[in-house]
Amino acid sequence: MFRQLALVLAAAASTIVSAQTTPVMEEKLYLEFQAQALQSPLLQPGVFTPFQQKLHVDAIWDLAHEGQVEALAGLEDNRTSHYTLAERLRIGLLRLRMRVTRSLDERLVHEVMAQLLTPEADQRIVYLIAADERLLRRAGHDDLIAQAKAHREAFSAVVNETAPPAALPANLVSSLFTYSPDLQNWRDGSYSRAVKMYMFCRVDRRYPCLFAMRNVRGQPVRNRDGSLWTQPSLGSSKHGFPSHQRNGNTPEGILTMDSVMPSADQRQTFGQYRRVILNFVPASRNEQVLKALLPPSSQQESWWRPSVTARDIGRNFLRIHGTGHRNEDPSTPFYPFLQTLGCIAQRENTYDGQTYRDQRRLLDTVMGALELAPTFENEPKVKGILYLINIDDKPEPVTPADLAQRGIR
Repeated sequence: MFRQLALVLAAAASTIVSAQTTPVMEEKLYLEFQAQALQSPLLQPGVFTPFQQKLHVDAIWDLAHEGQVEALAGLEDNRTSHYTLAERLRIGLLRLRMRVTRSLDERLVHEVMAQLLTPEADQRIVYLIAADERLLRRAGHDDLIAQAKAHREAFSAVVNETAPPAALPANLVSSLFTYSPDLQNWRDGSYSRAVKMYMFCRVDRRYPCLFAMRNVRGQPVRNRDGSLWTQPSLGSSKHGFPSHQRNGNTPEGILTMDSVMPSADQRQTFGQYRRVILNFVPASRNEQVLKALLPPSSQQESWWRPSVTARDIGRNFLRIHGTGHRNEDPSTPFYPFLQTLGCIAQRENTYDGQTYRDQRRLLDTVMGALELAPTFENEPKVKGILYLINIDDKPEPVTPADLAQRGIR
C-alpha cells in the first residue's frame, strides 16, 4: 500500500498544475488516502502539496463521519504540522466534532486569531468558523467567532444560508428557464454546444426536486407527446448538513456538467451507470464569470450564492448518480430516493413493481439534447450548465404543475 500510494502521489504531482487536477485523478488519490488511513494511519510528513493536504483531510474527514474515527490518527500534529492553516483548522474542527478534544489547540487558536486580525483574512478560514459557529461556541472559542464576524460579508455568506427566502417570484424562476446566455464567449466558447439543465427544488431538500432541460438550440426538451420533459431528482444530504458544509445538501446555484466518470466501478454506491461530473464555476472578480450565465433578474439576487460559498469553502466530488442500495422506508419524504453525501441522486432499483433507471434515462436525454446518438461512446461528451434553484418551502415534491404555475411548460 505504501508503494502504491507513493506511485499515485508521484503521478498526481506530475499532473497537478497550480493545484488543479482531473476529477478522475482527484478521486483516485482520495480513495488511496482512505485505504491507507484504514490500513495504517502513519504518513511521512513533508511530502504533500496544499492540494494533497486538503484531499488527505477530506478523506479522513469522511471516514470519521462514517464512524471510522480511528482514521484520525493519520492527522496527528507531528504528521500535519506543515499543513496550511486552513487545513489545520479543519483538523481541529474535526477533532471537536468527533469529541476527541474539547477545545482547539492553543497554538492553532493563536495562529487563526492572527490571521483574522489581518485586513484581508483568508476567506476560507472565516467560512470554516462561520460553518461551525455553534461547535466553536460550545468549545469556548467565542473570541474566534467574534473576530471572524468582523469580516461581515464572508461570515454572512454562510450564516444567511440558514434563513433562505420562503419563495422566489414566479417571473424570476421563469426568466431563468427562458434566458439564453452567450455561451460563444463564455469560457472561450467551450460550452457553446452545451445543454442547460434546471433542477427546481424545495427549501427542505428531503422532498424530491424536478429536472427540466433545454437543448443545444435553446429549445425546451419535450416528450414525444409534446409535454415538457421532466425527471425527479434529489439533492439532499443524509447527514442533514447545509450546503456550505462538507457532505451537505447539493448547493443552490450554478454548476457545470463536464463528462462522466470513466466507468461505473462502484455500483453498490453509485449505481449501474456512469456518473456525471459536476464542477463549480471558477471564481472571478465580483463573480462576473458566473453572472454571465444569469438573466438580469437574478444577477443581483442571492439565491445562487450558496454554490459560490460551497466552492470557496472547498467542497468537491459533486456528481449525478444512481445507487445500488435500496430505500426500505416508504415513510421517508424522498422515497424511493436515497440521500447522498451531497451529490444529486437518481432513482434506481425496483419498487412496488416499477423499475427505475433514471440515470440511464438522464444520460440518454442529455445526449439527445446535444444531438448525439445515445451510446456509451458518446457519454464522455456530456456537457452542460446546471441551474439549481429552491423555488419555495412547500413540504412536498416539486411537480410539473409547479413549473406550469411559473410559466414553464
